[in-house]
Amino acid sequence: MTRVYCVDDHELILDGLCSDLAKAEDFVVVGQSTDPKQALEEILDRRDEIDVVITDIDMPHMSGFDLCEEIKRHGALPRVVYLTYHVSDEIRYKALRSKMDGITFKSASTDSIISFIDEVCKGENIIVRALPTHVKLIQQSNELTATERTVTRLLACEGLTNSEAAERLHRSKDTVETHRKNIMSKLGLKNTVELVHFAIRSGICNLNPDTTD
Repeated sequence: MTRVYCVDDHELILDGLCSDLAKAEDFVVVGQSTDPKQALEEILDRRDEIDVVITDIDMPHMSGFDLCEEIKRHGALPRVVYLTYHVSDEIRYKALRSKMDGITFKSASTDSIISFIDEVCKGENIIVRALPTHVKLIQQSNELTATERTVTRLLACEGLTNSEAAERLHRSKDTVETHRKNIMSKLGLKNTVELVHFAIRSGICNLNPDTTD
């Protein structure tokens, strides 16, 4: 059984990731946190109970790089895997210096992420999993209007409420709610967790802020 601790400052993304991992065979989520500093304390205190830490890179107060370096200062285990949107040359360089055990992508399928973590935990010499192309997801995202994509990003990627998104867009709460219902209907989604997964994997979370039509 692979024991996983997840760290991401975006609560919806964290809950979705933990939910997916908890459903996977031979995986158990033993902890999660939206605060990397708090996570570090718990991970160091419970390191013998954790096989792998899955962490975002860009987080307030402490980056995933700093979190990894602090964990690795105390030993090779637990392993650390970064979950990110993209890998630039700078990120690759910093990641390697941090002594992490692998990088995979938030836009990857759940099965791909689970497979990658499993391979890393078995000691495979894997650094970066290639970014897959999800043509269907990209096509679906293109069916949304610019405003709908922005509303999706605000609700799913930034975790704003309808009221907060309305204030950001200078629209009414009812207008945002109408956009949300249209988005869910167009994409055939049932709940917010599914919307978060779609936004990550389709690349909507990488959109420039406040792009509307």
